[in-house]
Amino acid sequence: MSTELPPCQSTLVLENLKFSIDSTGRIVVSTIQTPTPFKDTLPLSLNFLDGGSSPDMNIDGSVTPVVFTAGPGVGEVIYLSGISIWLEDKGSWLKDSFGAIAGGLTNGVLIEIGRNAVFQDIGALTNNFDIASIFNGGQAISLKDISGEIALIGTQQTTPLRNLRLDGDNSDLIRITVRDDLTGLDNFSIKMKAWRDE
Repeated sequence: MSTELPPCQSTLVLENLKFSIDSTGRIVVSTIQTPTPFKDTLPLSLNFLDGGSSPDMNIDGSVTPVVFTAGPGVGEVIYLSGISIWLEDKGSWLKDSFGAIAGGLTNGVLIEIGRNAVFQDIGALTNNFDIASIFNGGQAISLKDISGEIALIGTQQTTPLRNLRLDGDNSDLIRITVRDDLTGLDNFSIKMKAWRDE
């Protein structure tokens, strides 16, 4: 299918193609390269830390919720590429349990994205089914060692929030709030994977 230039117009852009007329009157077709923020970037793996700089989420947040955050510093811009969970617990892992905590959680572990001081829920983890549903963008494996320990690794590739831009000057961050007693878990932590301009 041919594309004609409108009268009195020397350049026409369709999707990623640019049509123009050179000095001899010939139509020239060129490709427009879409800019990407990842031309010169560094990969990051950031722990979610509470106010005391601890990444351990197997704590009691049932009375006073405990908030963990991760994000860029002042003057930094990063691009979110994934959120990874690490959960270890002994016992029976059922769909409605959280790890091996029978019956799951009452309030859940809340995950939020904050941009320009406005927070949006990604979801609340109340049981193993929630973990499988939210952290479904990458690998989810379970391992069992000789002592009966089960370890779960899950990665959410943040679709459709892939490459979400977080600006430290706007106090952008990811916030995770523990709102139940998780001291029964052997290990529980979450990391943020991101890219930063070099």
